[in-house]
Amino acid sequence: MSLKSTPSGKINLILAVLSDRKIDNGHCIRYNKHYYMPTGRDGLPKHFYKGTQSLVIQAFDNQLYTSINDETYALRLIPEHEYSSIKL
Repeated sequence: MSLKSTPSGKINLILAVLSDRKIDNGHCIRYNKHYYMPTGRDGLPKHFYKGTQSLVIQAFDNQLYTSINDETYALRLIPEHEYSSIKL
């Protein structure tokens, strides 16, 4: 099969970067210094136990997905937050 005959969707996934990660205490995945929440097809967050193995998939078009227990979820970026409370 040549690249000319391969649909762009398949090329997007064939040229993906794969990284092993674990779910943290906040049901999130840290990847490239940012936190992401797995979301289902309905757009709602999916919660997993701390330490659950996941495979982060960065597609060629820079979309992020994760594979957990043979299911694939989109990753939604969590906005930056303070790591400690503000002292008053």
